[in-house]
Amino acid sequence: MSDNDKIKAEIAAKKLRLQELKDKRATRAPGVAPPPPATEGAAKEQGRAPPPPPSTLISQISELVGARVKLATSLGLANHTIPPQERHVYDKGCQTEFGVVLKGKEADMEKALRAEQEALMQKEAKLKQLEEQLKVDKLKYDHLREEERLQERKELSAEEQKRIMSSDSFQVFFGKATRIVERALNQPSYNFTVDYFSDTQERDTSRGQGLSSRVVFHDKRVQNRAVTSLDWSPKYPELLLASYAAQDDPMSLDPHGTVFVWNMHMPNRPEYVFTCNSAVLTAKFHPSQPHLILGACQSGQVVIWDTREKNTPVNRTNLSQGHTHPVYALELVSVVNQLHNIVSLSTDGHLCVWTDNNLHQHSKEVRMKHGKEEITTTSFAFPKSSQNSLIMGSDEGWLYKGHVYDNEGIYDAFQAHKAPITSVQYHPSQKNNNLAEYFLTASFDWTVKLWSNKINRPLLTFESARDYVFDVQWSPVHPALFAMGDGTGRLDIWNISGDSDVPALTAHVDPSAGGDRPAISRISWSENGSQIATGTSSGVVHVFVLREDLVIPNTDDASQITDRLQKKLSE
Repeated sequence: MSDNDKIKAEIAAKKLRLQELKDKRATRAPGVAPPPPATEGAAKEQGRAPPPPPSTLISQISELVGARVKLATSLGLANHTIPPQERHVYDKGCQTEFGVVLKGKEADMEKALRAEQEALMQKEAKLKQLEEQLKVDKLKYDHLREEERLQERKELSAEEQKRIMSSDSFQVFFGKATRIVERALNQPSYNFTVDYFSDTQERDTSRGQGLSSRVVFHDKRVQNRAVTSLDWSPKYPELLLASYAAQDDPMSLDPHGTVFVWNMHMPNRPEYVFTCNSAVLTAKFHPSQPHLILGACQSGQVVIWDTREKNTPVNRTNLSQGHTHPVYALELVSVVNQLHNIVSLSTDGHLCVWTDNNLHQHSKEVRMKHGKEEITTTSFAFPKSSQNSLIMGSDEGWLYKGHVYDNEGIYDAFQAHKAPITSVQYHPSQKNNNLAEYFLTASFDWTVKLWSNKINRPLLTFESARDYVFDVQWSPVHPALFAMGDGTGRLDIWNISGDSDVPALTAHVDPSAGGDRPAISRISWSENGSQIATGTSSGVVHVFVLREDLVIPNTDDASQITDRLQKKLSE
């Protein structure tokens, strides 16, 4: 039996005893003295048990109520005295206080029981939490054991090794890792962790110290395939794009269209390789989106590659909606807010304007005709100050001036060379508007000529070439500087602010890289004007560094060339 049950039993016995005493008291008549105590003999005669002695009765009452009662007892029991401040056990007030005491004890016991129950519940909750944590720890441990088991070295079979090495993910990883290592080995001071075509890198502003060969790019896959175009990246000055002519071997499985992106810090192989089914006649980096590369093909299609995607085109024009003849000329014309239109011109004089996000349908189409005859052109150029006017060079040596939008079509034509025109370029100056009207032309007649939009006769003729002149390009920095390349591999640098009869510098491509000395088919200046890339007919790309005094223009160079050309105009 618990302590609580014992206390309750004791209280019940005491209550019963009090009730018996109360009943005895009630049997007495009010105002009548209690009968004299019966003697033992009288009790025996009546057949009842003798009453307990008064001392025993008083002690029991005192024990029940806990009152201090002073009684004087004797054998005769003459009288007894109860202090007036003590209340009788039979009074109602006394019974009420006794009940309050009992209820207080019960409340304390219930409170203690509740506290014990709460403590027990807390212990159970903590135990449950520990069990859950144990389960989580066990799962972690099992997971770690499984990882350790998977990471254990195991020998792969030859078939498994071949399957892994031929997978696309491994090829991408291996190619990227080896390019990083190769760049680090070739240029120890170069940051070989550059992530090309991201938006966080800065441009290089270094300048060359002399006209000398810096690097040569060649690959067996494009051996003896002429370079059809060159273009420097507008964001990463060490990246150079080169497109190549079609395959000569009809049995070769390599694609006809090939574009390489070379890295100045990794000369042994290209950084990126892009292909298509048709030979790429010209290709360019997108000016405002350098991860895009645009190309024009012999099939008449205009294609776009994305360096972040696969090496095949991500977008292309439809043959039914665009050109049906080879496209040798492609330009990106600035519109607004770094937006550009793509302008393509095929050999049949068919000009189309496209948006770089939609090549399925051209936004403009113009048939360039001279009278009733269609022109055959392989080059054209826009002045920096206009999106409507352009000038085109034809295979007959004629120059055609036309409009794309207002009064579209050809409005002027004249004989400029005695052989096909291979290149046309307007002056790139944006600071001096007086030079924006001048342009250069190169031809198979071994000459380069300088023209003005105002008259149809050449202002200057440059005859240093020893063979066909395949390309001519203005310097993007120096207003009086331009470069030309001919069929003998000769590169001439001209400064028209000084002597216009003899080039300022001359260099030749190295014949050892491609056997016999090849022709220079394309030229491209770097953005800072310190380097010139030349592509040859053998598929080799040479990069030359210019002397610093030629790269940096003098303060009066622009005014000198402007004055000189104005005098030529007035003659």
